[in-house]
Formats: sequence, structure tokens, C-alpha cells
Amino acid sequence: MNTEKVKNEKDNKKIDNKGHIYLAMLGASREELAEMAKEDDLVREVYEELERLNKDKKFIKQVQKDEIERQKREERAAKRREARKMLRENYPIKEIAKTTGLSKREIKKLKQYI
Repeated sequence: MNTEKVKNEKDNKKIDNKGHIYLAMLGASREELAEMAKEDDLVREVYEELERLNKDKKFIKQVQKDEIERQKREERAAKRREARKMLRENYPIKEIAKTTGLSKREIKKLKQYI
């Protein structure tokens, strides 16, 4: 999010005084959020909760685990997109499997939808 744009829109009265700070929180750095927390109770509560979570080892471990899983899903989706592209170009299934790392069975399943 472009926090400068949000600040400018506030200056132009497109966003009310409270609304701008909540929108700006979304793209704020830690330092910017700390400054905003000085001006607003809700922002301070959010900031304090974020600080607490950033020190919570169990939470951090779960976030890291979730991020690894998300990356794996993205990689799998990219492999499937590549396999579909290769299927449309009539590459042999064996070659697609070798290139993408997908199983022949999975490629045959993808082929049904091409």
C-alpha cells in the first residue's frame, strides 16, 4: 500500500481523519506504526499485539511453517501450469514428468482437462 497516497488523500479530505490512519497502518513499517500508535488508542493496541506476536516463538514458528506450505503450493501450481503448457504443445508425458518433476499419473490427469 502506498502510505504517501493515503496521507495525500487525507490532506485532500477524501478520507476522514480516523480512516486515514487505519488505512495507513496496512503499509506502515514498524517505525511508522510506532509513531501512529502515539496518536490513536486502537493503533496502539494493534502495535502492542504485533510486538507481542513478534516475540512469541510458537507463533513465529507457525507463521514460518505456513509460509513454507504456501511456497510449496505455489511451486506445485507453477509445475502444473508448465505441464499443461507442455501438454498443449504435445510433449511426451515422460518428458513432461522429467522436466516438471510431476508424476506421470498426475500429468495424465491434467491431460484430461486440456
